[in-house]
Amino acid sequence: MNTAQHPEYSSDPRFYQQLAQLVSSTGCATFAGHMLQLVDALVPIHGLGLSEWTLDLRQSSISRINLLGGAGLQYDPPTTEAPHHPLLPSILHMQDPLLVQLKTPLSKQHPQRNTHQCNLVSSQGDRRRIICFYRLTALRA
Repeated sequence: MNTAQHPEYSSDPRFYQQLAQLVSSTGCATFAGHMLQLVDALVPIHGLGLSEWTLDLRQSSISRINLLGGAGLQYDPPTTEAPHHPLLPSILHMQDPLLVQLKTPLSKQHPQRNTHQCNLVSSQGDRRRIICFYRLTALRA
């Protein structure tokens, strides 16, 4: 799509400034916060989490989860002790290098804080890099 001719896309210099700030903060503690700021300006979200999962494909399980960062809404990060993580079946059977999964999970621990969730997953061998975006159900797109 040619975004230059699309009315929803403007050449707002603030977007490019935020994008440059995000790229320049790669590997820094501020990266997740900059990503939240950039995405929230385009689509309202309350939080995000960044993680890398290493899978044991023979056992159909998670062997290690490396939490890379997060910003905004506090969430329960995934753990390897949760063998039945709701995202696990989808990422084990990924056929493509990218997966987008939308969920509206009900939180048993915090029923007043139910969230919409969008998981972006990239696959390379036995590793999955995951960006989870969260938005409270009270907020509509």
